[in-house]
Amino acid sequence: MLVPPPKDMSELVSKADVIVVGEVGEVIQQGYYGGYDAEGRLILRGGEPDKPVSGVPFTDFGIKIERVLKDDGSIAAGQPIILRVTGHPTNEVRQLSTDPRAEFPLSSPGDRHLLLLSKNPDGSYGFYYGPWSRLIIDGALVRVSNGAKEPLKFANSERVFTPAELIDAIERMVRR
Repeated sequence: MLVPPPKDMSELVSKADVIVVGEVGEVIQQGYYGGYDAEGRLILRGGEPDKPVSGVPFTDFGIKIERVLKDDGSIAAGQPIILRVTGHPTNEVRQLSTDPRAEFPLSSPGDRHLLLLSKNPDGSYGFYYGPWSRLIIDGALVRVSNGAKEPLKFANSERVFTPAELIDAIERMVRR
């Protein structure tokens, strides 16, 4: 189940450790995991012969950063930004992701977004608000990256944003 959408821009920005405009890069790692250990390391789950694989499928992607709006120090330190998503980007999953009813389509290499990323215990990053943390900015209006690709709006407001307006508002908020 996804986290409910953010009520306002402040809530969206506050949950993000890193905010960048960037492109999803190549797959770095795929597997199955069972959470994180006490030291914050990913607990990998492999299958044993003749037994089903246990754990949650995941894929780690590199992010090609175009523009930094908020940095937790990782980017300035030269560390790569690794995006961890649930699932594996197979052709079948990509096809299902084009369905307008899809709640949260999987990311794929080449996707360009405004990414509002929250740090995982092992230093990788994920989407706290699901498709509201991965915004489509390659059009006249900013859109949520769910299947319907609806314009980004916050609760009790009909205001929509152009990419430039949203980026400017985030930069002002981060500078405070």
